[in-house]
This record gives sequence, C-alpha cells and structure tokens, in this order.
Amino acid sequence: MYISCNWLKEFVELSLSPAELSEKLNMAGIPIDEIIEKKPASDNIWTAKITNIEKHPNADNLSLVDVTDGKETQRVVCGAKNIAVGQIVPLAKEGATVSGGHKIKRSKIRGIESNGMICSAAELGLESESSGILILDEDRHALGSPFIPARPDTVLGFEITPNRPDLLSMLGVARLVSAVFGLPLKPVPRPACPSDPSLDINSLIKIENTDTGRCPRYTAAVISGVTVKESPAWLKERLTYLGIRPINNVVDATNYVMLEQNQPLHAFDHKKLRDKTIKIRTASDGESITALDGKTYKLKNTDLVIADSSNPVAIAGVMGGEHYSIDASTDTIVLESAFFSPKTVRKTSRSLGLSSDSSYRFERGIDIENTAAALNRAAALIIETGGGKASPSIIDIYPEKYKAPGVFVRFERVNSLLGTSFSPEETKDFIKKLNFSVSGADNTGFTASVPSYRTDISLEADIIEDIGQVYGYDNIPSTIPSAPVTLGSESAAASFISSARARTASFGFSEVMNYSFLNDRLLKSLGAQDYAPENPAPIKNPFNDEESRMKDSLIPDLIKNLVFNKNNENENIHLFEAASVFSHKDGAYSQLPYLAGISCGHIINPSYASKGFVSDIAYIKALINSVIRLADASASPSYRPVPNRPFYEYCAGIYAGSVFLGYAGQVKEEILYDAKITEKAFMFELSISALLALKRSAFEFRPISPYPVVKRDLSIIIDSSVPSADVESAILAAAPGLISSIKLFDLYKGSQVPESMKSLSYSIIFRSSEKTLSDAEINRAMESIISALESSVKAKLRS
Repeated sequence: MYISCNWLKEFVELSLSPAELSEKLNMAGIPIDEIIEKKPASDNIWTAKITNIEKHPNADNLSLVDVTDGKETQRVVCGAKNIAVGQIVPLAKEGATVSGGHKIKRSKIRGIESNGMICSAAELGLESESSGILILDEDRHALGSPFIPARPDTVLGFEITPNRPDLLSMLGVARLVSAVFGLPLKPVPRPACPSDPSLDINSLIKIENTDTGRCPRYTAAVISGVTVKESPAWLKERLTYLGIRPINNVVDATNYVMLEQNQPLHAFDHKKLRDKTIKIRTASDGESITALDGKTYKLKNTDLVIADSSNPVAIAGVMGGEHYSIDASTDTIVLESAFFSPKTVRKTSRSLGLSSDSSYRFERGIDIENTAAALNRAAALIIETGGGKASPSIIDIYPEKYKAPGVFVRFERVNSLLGTSFSPEETKDFIKKLNFSVSGADNTGFTASVPSYRTDISLEADIIEDIGQVYGYDNIPSTIPSAPVTLGSESAAASFISSARARTASFGFSEVMNYSFLNDRLLKSLGAQDYAPENPAPIKNPFNDEESRMKDSLIPDLIKNLVFNKNNENENIHLFEAASVFSHKDGAYSQLPYLAGISCGHIINPSYASKGFVSDIAYIKALINSVIRLADASASPSYRPVPNRPFYEYCAGIYAGSVFLGYAGQVKEEILYDAKITEKAFMFELSISALLALKRSAFEFRPISPYPVVKRDLSIIIDSSVPSADVESAILAAAPGLISSIKLFDLYKGSQVPESMKSLSYSIIFRSSEKTLSDAEINRAMESIISALESSVKAKLRS
C-alpha cells in the first residue's frame, strides 16, 4: 500500500516532514517499509502553442512545427501524428533535460534544423510509453509558463494487516493521522454532479439483485454524452505515484476514488448490455467469461456474477468482462458501486486464481455506508474529465440498512490491558478522536458505536488496541505481565506420536516433512500414473493441475526423498515422516495420522573390524514391532502377505491380533531401477489411530529364569500361501509356558520341495521358569508342536 504525502495534506494539515510522519506511524503500529521521493524527470520545459504545421520536405513521417511561448517562435521537427494548430504543448528548449537524463540540443533532422522538442508523456516521465505528444489544457497551463510534469512528492510504502482494511485508502490513513496528531479531518470533496433531467435511470437500465445476502448493497448511475479519452496530467500523476497505470479518464476516475475512499467501482458500456439489464446472480456451472486480463474463466455455481439478460458481464468484486468494457466509441456508461460479501469474493478469487485491486479490498471488507457517496464522487470526476451529464437519481438496492454495533468498553479493562492509568475522561477523548460515538456512560465504562468503515471491530479488546495506537505504543510503559501459572500436558495422541518419532529415530532414521498434496507428476515418475486412491480427497481450489488431491499415503513422497538423496550422492538413507493422510467418503473428509519410513543401505557402516550391518526387512520388522509395543506392551505383531500393492515389490499387512495396523515390504524394483539405485530399499506405513486403539498393557517385570535353555530346530514344508505368523502362533499354542523364543532362520523354495510349497526352518528355545526341562519333556513338547502344525496349517516334517 502506498500513500502520497501531498494527497494526505488535502485531508489533514500536516507540518511534519515525511521522515517524522513515518516515525510516528511506526509507533502507532503502521510500519513504513519505504520512503520514496518523487521528483520531476525533466526540467526547462515550457508551455507553448502550435501556430503552424508543414510537411517535412525530406521525410514522409515528419513535420515542421512552429511553436511559440508568447515571446519567441521556434521551429522543431516532430514525428507525432496527433498534433494540430492551436494546441498547447510542452516544449523542451535547447539545454532542457527529459526523462532518462537526455539533454536537448539544437540539431539537424533530415537536413532541417530543429530547435527543441515537443514532448510526449513518456518523455516527461509521466508514463512508461506514449503514442503521441502530450496535449495540455489551456485553462490550466498559461502560455509561456514553466511546465512542471509532476509535482515533487513523497510516497510512503507500508504493509496493511488483514484486520485493517479501512487503511487501504487515503481517507482511511488520514483518519488515523488525524486521531494520532489530534488534527481536524477535512471532508472528501463532493462537488455537485451535473445532471440531465431527461435521463430517467429507471428507463435506461433495469437492475435486479437476486442475491442480497452476498451483495447487500448495489448502486448504479448512468452518465450520457461522456468522451473517453486520456486523463489530465494531475489525475495520471496521482495514479502513477501510487502504482496504478493510467488507462483513460473513466477507468482512471474509478481507480482514483478506490485509492481515495477504498471503494472499488466499475464502468460498463451501456450499449453493450443486452436488453439494458443488469442482474446480480449466481453463475451457472460451466458458464464462462473473458475477463479484462484477456483470459477466459470457467465459472462454478458458487461464483457471484454481474450479468445482462443473457451472459455474465463481470465477476462480482473481482474483475469486469472484456467484451462489456468501455472503449473510444463509448458515449453512455453505467457506473457501478457495490458491496460484495468478503467471503464470496475471497472464495471466487481463490477458485479462479484471479485477483485484482478490487478483490483485495472486497475480501477484507469495505464501508457499506459509503457506496453511494463514492458513486457520486466518481461520476463527478468522470464528467469533469470527459464531459457529459449524469442521471438526476441513482439506483440504490439496499434492503437491510447498516446498524452500528455497540461495544461496551470498561475503564478498568483499558488500563489493565495497556498498563496505563487513563482517567474516564481521557479514555472517552481517545474514542472521540477515533470518530466513535459514545453513549450509556457510567462510572464503569461506556458504549462505543462502531463506524461502518471499521469492519474489523467486534470486541472490547479491538477498541482498546485502537486507543493504544492513538496514544502511541512507545508511550506505553514496559511492565511484566502477571498471570496464573498452570501446568499443561500433551494429549495421549500427541504424546504417543512424540514417542513413536523418538523410537523411530533411535533406529537410525531421520525425520522429513513433505507437502500434503498428492502430486500427479511424482506418481508418473514412479510409474504409478494410474494410481487411484479408493476415496480421494479433492482440493476445491488447487494451486495447480498436478496437485488437485490431498495425499492418501506418505509412501510416494518418501520414495521421492530417497531418490533425491541418492541422486545427490548421499548413501545409507533411512527416513521417516509422521504426518496426516486424507480421504473423502460419503460427503465427509477424514484426516488420519500415520507414521511411515523408508530404508536403504547400511545401518552400521563397515569398518576394518566389522562388515557393518545393512538394513533389511527383518530390521524394518524389528522397528515396527518396537513402535507397536509402545502402544501395547503385550502385542505380538503378525504379518500377512498382501499382493499387488502399489509401490511395493512384495508387501505384508501388519496386524496385532485381528487389528490391522498398516503395511511393510520392499520398494518396487522397477522404481529403483529407473532411479539407478542398485541397492534394495524397504518401507513401512503405520496407522497411528489404529495403534492408539489397541488395548494398552503396562510393562510387567519378569525375573530371568535361572534354569538352562534347550534349543531345538524344526524344518517343515507347507503351502506357500501360509504366512509364517500362523506357523509361529501354532507352535506357541502347542507348548504353552515352555517356549521363550522362536526364530525363523531359513526359507526355501525350489526343486527340493514340491511346486507351490515352501520350506521353513525354525530355531525354538525352550526354557522353564520353575525347573530344568528334561529330554522327555522337550520331546513331548516337540511331538505336540508337530501334531498341531499338521492339523492347523497342514505342515509336513522335512527330512
């Protein structure tokens, strides 16, 4: 946001320098980022009159122009096409400096001497480019007087927080300056608007507002006989200094009022509106409009539009339509000034990816009570700069008038929050400086009526903040706040996630953080372009076409992290992420916490004394089991094969009893091959919600048995589809209380076992906590185990 010090002085009589003003505004909570000195880009420029024009004898595109400043006549060579005898123009005499620091010298152009230069707006530094010379208003510029293209000015640049939309205009900043410095505020100029009684607005335009909820107020005026042309220099100067590109007198007048009063306006060409109708309505799904930026936008049935009898002519509060805008042929305009719901404009702007100076203001909230006044101000400016007459009356659809809310302010609360000791009268004086009216005062406080332009105020604390702003934050004494000390604690879920993070990190993994979007380009790079989540969670207003859904799995991004690190020649990659996955089912969105990891390479690097240790699926299972036992110390996780899961070469479902917890397995070899990764990689994903749902068993102390262990090996042949977990469960159930551990040490598939069968070899450790086990007891236990395996999983002993 930029403000002009010259313009500001038209509202308040300031004697401070720009630097002093900047310092004071900083202390009022409005940080000034820039102080920009605006100075004329040229000098030695004079107003002159064209008295004669002749064709250049040696060039078809040049003219010989005689100009006089009232004292002497000079001949200059000019290439502009818009010159005419009698025009008042800026003349740069010999020795003058124009934009870019160029010095004007007497020189010959195609054999004819030129004594100076007739200047365009670009050559005077008023515009970035111009199509012809600058024509001056003879009523404003006396012949032979120095021409100053732009008055020196100082522009202050600052950032406005979203809760202070009232400061997005010169008037809003002037109100604040008036309150801070205790200076009277001058009213906005409101000259009478020339009108024509024959212009009956109700016969010229029909306006229907079908959605007063999202457009609580809509006003319009008709101006006939207007000439669309270049704006006068003073108007272009104001806009240019504040970062707005001048276009023509009509558009510039609406932008001027927007900067002055924070009211966006729009002008329609009356003859382009079908059936001379304006209708404020909801767009139809699939309806489209080509906006002023030249792009065509497809609308949704949540977007509010301004339409004629057939098509949208503007996106309400965002941007007008290209085919309904004014141009050089326009002579009658319909001028719009409205209030659109901030939520509506924000939603449409985000959905279409389209923003403008207007949407920026509507999104934050404008003054609904100023809509008609701003309309009349803009109409007067348009007529002043382009002629014409306005309709004597305006159309003002305003069914529910603004009612100023009252906020009770307690004297004690003001001093408590600010750390001050204001008297009741001092507090009320601050409120009056802010243009709030006071009523219902007693010895405890008063009620402040909130002006319509202060859309940010709803609480007592909001008003107290304003009092502190006017008083000056630098004047508030520094005190240590007092408050009761309370002891907080993490929720059970947050505590478990912290523990799971720490446990995973203790296994040598590093945490990563990724975006929450499912990236289609990433899926394509992983050969999973056909990947389709079962219940995808679409994003209504995605930043781009490639990230239109929330992710339902952490695995794709972890594979991306692995590939990125490998491509950057990092070795031994062990990463995990604790984040949410998303789904959308039966009209409801869900967001569930997950823990996932990926591992590739050495956990312990080899050295001269050790071969090191390479991560494998057994290590991943050890990590998973450790995390699961954080949730339930007595849990015995089991793993069951899951065929054809995306991104996995092979995969197993993870269970605690009958509760499904997640997946683990090896990264698909095709993905690793395409990424030129030669080592195997393993990964897992665990549902935190499922882990938290487990019955929590406390850790129990068990003394170590003093009796010796007995080790027996067992090799069996079973169907390939039977998971090892089922075998281990059968072994434990067959010899309760006697087995301290079971370890699978060999898995074989090949010619020595029947097709579709596999051989599993287990090491079983027997130990009793009560006595030394005899050979007979061990043999009976082994017989029970073999019998149980034969009946439960159809196993056969392997000879």
